[in-house]
Parts: sequence; C-alpha cells; structure tokens
Amino acid sequence: MITWEPFTNSFSYNAKYPGLQQNKDFCKAVINGALDEYIEAFALKIKALEKPVFIRFAHEPDNPVYPWSATGGNTADDYKASWQHVVKVFVNLGITNVTWVWNPWNPSTIDEYYPGKQYVDWIGLTALNYGKASYDGQWRSFKQIYSPIRKKIRRLSKPVMLAEFGTTAYGGDQAAWLTEATQFITESIPEIKSLVFFYSNRDRYWINSWRPDSTTRFIDWTFGQSKPVFDAAKNALTVLPKPSYISSVQSPLLTTASHTNSISGKAGNYSLRVDGKPFYIQGVAYNPAHDWRDGDYPLSKKQLIADFSAIKAMGANTIRRYHPGVYDRNILNTASEHDLKVLYGFWFDPEVDYYKDSLQVQQYIQRIVKLVEQHKDHPAILGWG
Repeated sequence: MITWEPFTNSFSYNAKYPGLQQNKDFCKAVINGALDEYIEAFALKIKALEKPVFIRFAHEPDNPVYPWSATGGNTADDYKASWQHVVKVFVNLGITNVTWVWNPWNPSTIDEYYPGKQYVDWIGLTALNYGKASYDGQWRSFKQIYSPIRKKIRRLSKPVMLAEFGTTAYGGDQAAWLTEATQFITESIPEIKSLVFFYSNRDRYWINSWRPDSTTRFIDWTFGQSKPVFDAAKNALTVLPKPSYISSVQSPLLTTASHTNSISGKAGNYSLRVDGKPFYIQGVAYNPAHDWRDGDYPLSKKQLIADFSAIKAMGANTIRRYHPGVYDRNILNTASEHDLKVLYGFWFDPEVDYYKDSLQVQQYIQRIVKLVEQHKDHPAILGWG
C-alpha cells in the first residue's frame, strides 16, 4: 500500500495557484487540471510496476494537520471533487492495477467527505492507541477506538483496512493490547480484511504536551526488542486473511454497493469472486435478436424465460451479450430471476481507424459511459466486455 500525501510546498511556482507553495488550495488546483501533469506522471509509474497497488490518497481530509483539509483552504466538496478527478485521470490512462483506499478521520464527517461508492474500493482507518500521548492521556483498547466509527463504516459496504494500526507503550502493555485487538477483530469484526502496522519512531504529530522525558522528539510506535510484542504482532498478521486486490475502479462507474465482483490472487492463480464467494464462469454466448445470422427474432419475456430456463438447466451460470440493444432491460431482469450473470458486451466497428478518428472514439466513449451508468447497479451484471 502507498500512502500518497500530496504536500505541494516543493512544487514549482504556479501563477494561478500561488498558494501551492504554502500547501494551500491543493484540491482546487486538482479540480481545474492544474496538477494533471504531476498526477499523470505518478499514475504511469504505478502502471509500470505491473503489480497490484493499494493507494491511500490524501487520507484524513478532515484532520487539520494536513493541508488538503480546511486548513489548506479546501472544502469538503473540493476534496471529493479532487479525489474523483484523480481517479478519472488514472482511468483515462488505462491504469487497472490500482485499488483505491479512502481513509476518513472523524466519524461525524464521513458522509460529508466520502467521494462516492463508485470511486472507492476499500475504507482505510487509523486505529492508533496513543496511551499517555493521547489528547486526554488515556489508554484505549482497539475496541474503544473502532466501535464509535463502525456503524457508519459498515453502511458504506466496503472492505475495511486498518491502514494505520498499532499502539505505543506509553502507559500500558503493547503485547496485551495487540493480542486483545486481534481476538476482537477475528471474532467480532468480519468487515476488517487487512491491517498495516504504523511502525515508526519518527512521528512528530504530538497531540498533547506530555512527553516520556525531556529529550523525546517523536512518538514511538515501534516494538523495541520485546519478543512478546513481536509475537503478538506476528500473530495479528497471520490470523487475518490476505487482502484481496479489488480492481473495481477500472472505470469510476463500475463499483457498486449492491453486488461486489472482484479478482484476487496472483499471476497464474487468480480467482473471481461474486458477493464474496468464488465464482467459476460456465457460460453461453447468447446473441439472438442481434442480426439475421443470430436468429433475428424478438426477445419477448416468454422467449427469455424459455431460453434462460434451458440455459440454467444445462448447468450454466452466465450469458454473454455482444452488443447493447432494446431488450437489455428484459434480458437483465430475466437473467437475475434465473440466477444467471451477464457479461455485457460492446461492439466496435473494425473498419474505424481508432488512431485517427477521434470523433468516433469520443462517441463510443460517451455511449459506453451512458450505458454503464444505466446498468451498473443491476445485480445480474458480472462484467463488461
């Protein structure tokens, strides 16, 4: 996972957005395309990795210590629009190896800052026990940290990553804290699918005046030389399932909360999952009513029921369509009624010169976007082709 913190104070002077050199107005500059060159350069570096990458972009947007918050002159609407713009830049460049992790800070502002389900794959959370270094000096269990935000997080219907997880040793037992947290997660919190230890001894963001001694400059989240703490940390990483790489934001139109399709695994051993369960496609290319070669007969509801009943009876679970048409609504609804999935296809004229005919390309894009918007939440949709 990469935490992408867009500090801009080192950027070249921008006459339209001079505040960038003071870490201000970042979101407005992104929205208006002023930083597209910077975003595109980063996107292409990610693409070149040719490996799945989780990106936690501009986390905790309501935390005043970060310049992409209101501190830097950004509103919640600015932030959401900038997040969406960044995702679209990646999509337009054909970047498909990125999973987007959105990380809120205050439970009360989640709805205000959430970029939208179609632009987010995972929810990231900061789950840190500061102990005596907390704002009130109190030691908190993981349960105390997570419970206040859990109800709102679960409403978003996304897998949860503890993107900053850990505890200091300031006022309590690190090993016991980690052991209790692991037990609580595995027994009671099924939505948490991954955790990332915040293993740093260079954290300068103190939130109270307490210090362990007069020479300490940074908060220490490391384990020192304690074997019990290392063992507890190792156990936490062992008992949780390995995170699935979800590439649902291949287009900012494709992610839905009503049904979750994802691909997990690694080269040579990928697995398609539908609603969290393994799904092996056993399909039929179903293309009547396309033209005379494919039957060219009306797809009435009665005809669809007869065809899909036969397809289901033969053991298939998926049909493939090659081109949008007037029967789409009936096809999708009847497929859903028969527990069939649909690979929804788009046909492109092979006679078009796609390098030169930019008008035709744009028309295709507009049409596809419109159709995906129209059908993306239908439970029968398995994918696009």
